[in-house]
Amino acid sequence: DKAPFESPFGTINFLQDYHHILSWKFTAISVEDCMDSSVPLAAYKWLVCYLLRESDLKLSKEKQSGRSDFEAKNNCQVYYCRSLAIAFIEQTVLQRYHDYTHDPNIPSALQPVLKNLSALYGLWSLSKHLAVLYQGGYASGEKAGRFIQDAILELCRRV
Repeated sequence: DKAPFESPFGTINFLQDYHHILSWKFTAISVEDCMDSSVPLAAYKWLVCYLLRESDLKLSKEKQSGRSDFEAKNNCQVYYCRSLAIAFIEQTVLQRYHDYTHDPNIPSALQPVLKNLSALYGLWSLSKHLAVLYQGGYASGEKAGRFIQDAILELCRRV
């Protein structure tokens, strides 16, 4: 096992559970379950770990096929690393907002609205990654996508 690592702002600390996170699945059983930003946050953590693994595998395959480092990195960047960078920044923003909305110092009158906005941002951003969530096995069946879409519409109505 490798030594634990930490980043200055804690943005990559969750990667210490990389292998465990990759075993996660979409667990919401209703639209109401998706109304908390912890649902898209868990999906984002899985997505970042999955794209990190896939990026590494793609880079290794490119190098094994005889490509130069430059060409291998270019080919890896097209789908994998670019998506990884976008997912990582979206996950980081959502994590910060989630933590903020669950801070006990936030006035109780503001918490419901802020939590709805946090969940809305998380689900709306995550909806652009649904194909990868299905492709990687995090989500299966039609309910996950439908729950996310219906939750977005409900959160828009609430806000």
